[in-house]
Amino acid sequence: MVGTATRPAIPACHGTRRPPDAMVPALNALWDSGQRVITLADIEAVSDGIPADRVAKTLRERGWLEPLSARGAWLPARWAYCKTVGFEELLARLRTHPDTPAAIAGKSVMEVSGWLKRPTARTVGMPPEELVPRCLQGFRLHRWNPC
Repeated sequence: MVGTATRPAIPACHGTRRPPDAMVPALNALWDSGQRVITLADIEAVSDGIPADRVAKTLRERGWLEPLSARGAWLPARWAYCKTVGFEELLARLRTHPDTPAAIAGKSVMEVSGWLKRPTARTVGMPPEELVPRCLQGFRLHRWNPC
């Protein structure tokens, strides 16, 4: 449990250790944000004068942030063990590089919307001339021509 005198403690997640006291407010703010993917910009916004890369490194080492393929993005411990469709890498890419022309595509759209019960191949769509970022190479790819 990590808390302060003015805030109730957040529950300890599997494999986490208490962060340094100076970083507890940042961890609490990140936890309260409810984000599926945490970026370096998110950490910088709540780090209260501590360098964001140092906060990220410490929280990674103590199990509060799980690494993703996209640079500068992590999966919070609260979501690390959820069974989801698995588009966290796409979300991380879009949060760190908002100009990436990629979206969930194919039957994956219906699965994410809750219309399909069986899992599908994780599929993203991109225009034909775009290079696929390394963090998205594990997805099935559909190409489309934007209007």
